[in-house]
Amino acid sequence: MLTYKLMNNIIKGLLTIVLLSIVSANINGQHKKAYQIFDVNGNKANYKLMFEQAITHNVILFGELHNNPICHWLQYELTKERRYAAMVNRGGFEVLETLSEKALSYIAPLPVKFDPELPGYKQMLEMSQMPAHVSENLPKAQAIKRCNNGSFH
Repeated sequence: MLTYKLMNNIIKGLLTIVLLSIVSANINGQHKKAYQIFDVNGNKANYKLMFEQAITHNVILFGELHNNPICHWLQYELTKERRYAAMVNRGGFEVLETLSEKALSYIAPLPVKFDPELPGYKQMLEMSQMPAHVSENLPKAQAIKRCNNGSFH
């Protein structure tokens, strides 16, 4: 007959194994990918390699499911390199004059053509649903994005 102490140790051991199994399953289950990227041939692709290749191109075309937040996240990750538009949004066109020669080689030739009277730019300044993002530099930031998209060095 098993003693009380021996039974207690067996139960503790079994509980420890069960708890470790549960914890291990939870930890391993959290490494599931939320997405998979494929190359043009339908082969699985690597995010890092895709990102490194994408940022060397002037134009990136996205295929997406319009209501898929992961597609939107991937688009954001690939386009947040738009540092020059962000700089212009914070400091106007003048901030571009502080860039190095190398940085200037990545953007459209300065000065960029900008007409603040264009209807689209005027409407940007009237966007009441986003007051925290609207400043006199927002249309300028949009202009530098458009110039950069159309400028191929």
